Amino acid sequence: MRDLSDLLEEHRDAYFPAETEKGRDYGMIDPVMIDADIFGWASSCASELQLDTDARRGLEQVRLELGESWNDLPVAALPYYARLLRLADAAVQGCEAVPSPGPPLQNGIDLVARVDCNGEVVWPRSHAKDAIRSLTAAGFETLGLDLRKYPPDGGTHEAPWSSLEPTVNATNLEQALRSLEAALDSELVDYPWVLITYRTAGGSDPVLTRGEVDLLADGLTDDISFDNALLDLGLRRNPTERNEPPDAIQIDAAIRSYERLLNAGLIRLGRIWYIDGGPPGRLAPVEHVAEPLTQVRARVEESCRTATDWADWAFSCWSVNTSDGDAVASKRLGRA
Repeated sequence: MRDLSDLLEEHRDAYFPAETEKGRDYGMIDPVMIDADIFGWASSCASELQLDTDARRGLEQVRLELGESWNDLPVAALPYYARLLRLADAAVQGCEAVPSPGPPLQNGIDLVARVDCNGEVVWPRSHAKDAIRSLTAAGFETLGLDLRKYPPDGGTHEAPWSSLEPTVNATNLEQALRSLEAALDSELVDYPWVLITYRTAGGSDPVLTRGEVDLLADGLTDDISFDNALLDLGLRRNPTERNEPPDAIQIDAAIRSYERLLNAGLIRLGRIWYIDGGPPGRLAPVEHVAEPLTQVRARVEESCRTATDWADWAFSCWSVNTSDGDAVASKRLGRA
């Protein structure tokens, strides 16, 4: 995971690709104008200037257009525009750090994917078929498809589409492509992204982002407060340069990760309850109280909305690993 400021500096110092003709359109984009637009918005984000709704809407649109025009760009120029895509992904979400796009795939299809702050990877509708084929060729199996859109005022709208049974690769690929075709032909035409949930073929481990694995690893030794969860998930930088509470997009990304970990039985989520004050000179004994995700989300959102100080929101929820969560973390860390 790289800092947004480092990626901006790298892009600023890079030469505009000679293979790209200035004044010529590639697919839906002018390669010079889209470079300037995305770089400008990303620079504002790095300067701690919050993007307003209109700016987010504009950035979402040009990011989509660049993704849809990917196959029209010269092959030699793709690394340059891949970096621009990462800048757009970070800026539109307010990321302080930029996750990598996931496992390298054939034909560079991984480069065009949108990467959310918490490490989730989604593809433009027009590239989803190639993404599924490439994931299969790389030894992964598709577990499910969801359609997604990102409103400019924050949050995520998702339409769950299908869950697929793990099978041999050829059958899994056929099922996934058939399901994708039905999704793209549905009335949900205003959902421009496809979330493909996948795992190593024949594997049994839950599908987690890098940030979620980091959160479980942190949870091997302690309960994790909301502010530390944001660091583990890559939604805030450590040390953070911003003292204000996380915004709606960051909260939404954290809640999605919490939901996946809860559904996989890897964490319990809730609040810390102090049992008693304890005698002087020792820490008060505490107990973790599990709560429904809807209740946790409501408290987190209210705490962040009304906070006047870091402590007002930082401890608005706590996660604690289950024994399965400890096992997954230990395995990923090579301690099993």
